Amino acid sequence: MKNNDELNHTFKKMENNIRNISEDRENLKTKINSLNDEIENLNIQMNEWIETAESRAKRIKSMESEIDELTKKRDEFTNIVGKNKGNVDVNEVIQQKLDLEKKVSELEVMLAVASKKTNEYEGRLSTARIKRNTRNSTYARLTMNLMEQTNRESVLKSSNSLLKDQLDDEKLKSTNLNSTVEKLRDELSNIRKEKLANETDFKKQISSLSSKLQLVQYNTDNLVQSIYSEIIKLSEKEKESFAEILKEYKYHDNDDIIQKLDAVENQHIESTEVIESLNTIINDQLGELEELRTKIKTLEDKNESLRRRVKQEAEEFSSQLKALEDVNENLVQQMMEDNNESEEYVKKLTETYMLQQEESEKQYKMVKDKLDKAESELIKAKKKLSETQEELDNCKQDYEEQMNMLLQQNIELSTKLASM
Repeated sequence: MKNNDELNHTFKKMENNIRNISEDRENLKTKINSLNDEIENLNIQMNEWIETAESRAKRIKSMESEIDELTKKRDEFTNIVGKNKGNVDVNEVIQQKLDLEKKVSELEVMLAVASKKTNEYEGRLSTARIKRNTRNSTYARLTMNLMEQTNRESVLKSSNSLLKDQLDDEKLKSTNLNSTVEKLRDELSNIRKEKLANETDFKKQISSLSSKLQLVQYNTDNLVQSIYSEIIKLSEKEKESFAEILKEYKYHDNDDIIQKLDAVENQHIESTEVIESLNTIINDQLGELEELRTKIKTLEDKNESLRRRVKQEAEEFSSQLKALEDVNENLVQQMMEDNNESEEYVKKLTETYMLQQEESEKQYKMVKDKLDKAESELIKAKKKLSETQEELDNCKQDYEEQMNMLLQQNIELSTKLASM
């Protein structure tokens, strides 16, 4: 039964582990799905940023080419102004030059803004790539964890299946053992009944054999006495011939039978004494167990009385404390009403109150220590009771083994007696 309980506990623990692993796996799947969504969103955003950056780069290149063309035109106008021979309007050329320079400045500002935005987009793109790499590594790590959790779940399921099979085997073994124990108990009861009947028959046979043996011994003694008286009457030659006849036939002695009967009776007496001693040991153990139960009951009564006493003293302490607080409050009120009272009196009263409080705390601690000591003794007594119960179980087991051995010996003795 203990193995079954342990297997049931292990089985429940494995089921809880599998349930927890399944929940963790579902949580991991949820996290992975959310990470996939975030990665997809980041990829979309990153693609948008890449397209924007590429369009910005194209625009910047077009602006740069336009600036180059404007620069060339400015140089051309500058050369024209430098080579002016009076045929060209200088003011118009200067105005065109200023317009071109202004346009170039605007284009340069636009180029700077575009470069700044391009740098920002490149920074965002780099950050997005870092986040994507981080997400990918996290995704890979979570995928590995999920695979490990799946492997652990499969291992736990296989272990769970094995434990179920083992539990079923243990239950079957337990059922078979219980049926075997019941059969053995029935057989033991029948053997005990048969033993009692055999003991009665054995005693009757012993008594009958003893009476027969006494009768045979009496007849043998009379026969020997008569033969001896007849031998005395014989002559020397007749005695010698009679002696030769006795050499051919040995006189049958009944001592062997008597010794066997005595040995059987002694073994029966020893078996009875062993059984009585075992019964005495069991009765002593039961007596000690009853004494321990009485001691435990006494300790529990003492513990309960100590609890009541502690509760009563705590209530008394609370009432005393309340009374002292009331007295203190009344004294403070009286002091406020009567300014002639001295502060020394209040100080002494406070010290008295503190001393009483300390004394009450000491008494409370003392009673609590007694209670803890009583509880410790109770725990020790319970432990000793458990040990005594185990010893009693072991003694009962030894008693059953001794009974089985004695029954076996009794059967063998009965067989020997029957063969005799």
